[in-house]
Amino acid sequence: MRLRGLCRRRRHHVHNSVPSHMIGPGQRGSSLLLTNMSRILQKILQELEPDAEITFTLPVVESSSGKQYYAKTGSVHEQEQYTGEAESLKHITAAAPGLAPRVLATGIDDDGRPYFVSEYLDMTRHTSTTMTKLATRLAAELHAHHSEKGFGFGVPTFCGATKLYNG
Repeated sequence: MRLRGLCRRRRHHVHNSVPSHMIGPGQRGSSLLLTNMSRILQKILQELEPDAEITFTLPVVESSSGKQYYAKTGSVHEQEQYTGEAESLKHITAAAPGLAPRVLATGIDDDGRPYFVSEYLDMTRHTSTTMTKLATRLAAELHAHHSEKGFGFGVPTFCGATKLYNG
């Protein structure tokens, strides 16, 4: 597997010539954050697509197979926010498969920073017809789903940086 690309937010290049066991931004003073994300992406994507060539322009990751993924990492202070986002998406996927991106991997790296990898869903190409279908699915599937735990949610979720208590 080869990984190559550009991190838009940090503008570090990942060179094609980097051996597959050293996936990362190269050897020229690269950010530790991108190196850690590259290592995490390498492990996750090798499990998902062992023979694919991967190109990433974070947060979008593209595979030579045509699949796209969404990947991000946060600060140590955002662990709870990432947990809430991942758990929310898992519950939405259980209630209405295909409505939200499926979470493929989430966790905390060795430095305490949260990371998140999911399917990538392009939400920019919707017409009024597809938006009507989305609204119908939200009403019919998502709001009809009943949690095994009743009302509430097991972890806090967030609106931006604002913590929401849902229990």
